[in-house]
Amino acid sequence: MVFAEIKPKDEQFKEWLAKNKEDLIFRQDEQIEFVRRVITEGYGGILTGVDLNRIGGDPFLIASALEDPKYRTVVTEEVSKPNAQGVNRKIPDICKDLQVECINILKFSKTLNFRKL
Repeated sequence: MVFAEIKPKDEQFKEWLAKNKEDLIFRQDEQIEFVRRVITEGYGGILTGVDLNRIGGDPFLIASALEDPKYRTVVTEEVSKPNAQGVNRKIPDICKDLQVECINILKFSKTLNFRKL
């Protein structure tokens, strides 16, 4: 999970994040091979430092779900852009290619029965 990008407004969501934080933290040593796969297959290969800054934590988020796709889902506000290439690719499209479930925040909040976000 990319905590720096999460700005919860709903108290119920804040509480859920705090309660589940340990389960949501990226474990670099265990997941680096999945990150490599996301970069190679999702973004098309070798990326420059500028490219890596541009995509930020996205490969780590996707890699975490890729490690156990039966039980993990990516939640994002990004919208699919199927024709985008390289670092312009969007999370939903990369998840689709890697067969990882990807949902938006509205579906996430409904799934967990949050009243509002």
